[in-house]
Amino acid sequence: MICEQAFKVHIRSFGKKPPDYVYVLSVGVRTVTTQCHLGGRRYWFLCPTCSRRCAILYPYRCRKCVDGRYAKELMTPLSRKIDRAIDLRMRLGQNKGGIVVRFPIKPKWMRWHTYLRLRAKSLVLEEKIWEAEWARLPASVRSKYS
Repeated sequence: MICEQAFKVHIRSFGKKPPDYVYVLSVGVRTVTTQCHLGGRRYWFLCPTCSRRCAILYPYRCRKCVDGRYAKELMTPLSRKIDRAIDLRMRLGQNKGGIVVRFPIKPKWMRWHTYLRLRAKSLVLEEKIWEAEWARLPASVRSKYS
């Protein structure tokens, strides 16, 4: 199961102070609190299956019990790098073209040091992507362009 696409219930949906016992899809679930380091409390569900503390239930068990995965966990390392490079470009205002189009210009609202930092990070990542793609090509093709 992919967690981003699944039905889920968050502890915050029960307000600032959830009761000691809540019903999630007609299944009773206990809630507990922990003390925060700088004061205050954090509220948790207790998973009915494994008694593990969790903030999100899918639909009435924790992520470990339903064997839930995030979409990024199922991607190959190269796909994750490409996804990260596209995310960086989207932060800079580019919304189509992937990593093969020219780098976007600085958005009007962004500070120069932020733009240059993100651009440098993206260029390093894209260089690794192109090196990995180059290494995947057959030797006969690489020898033509070397």
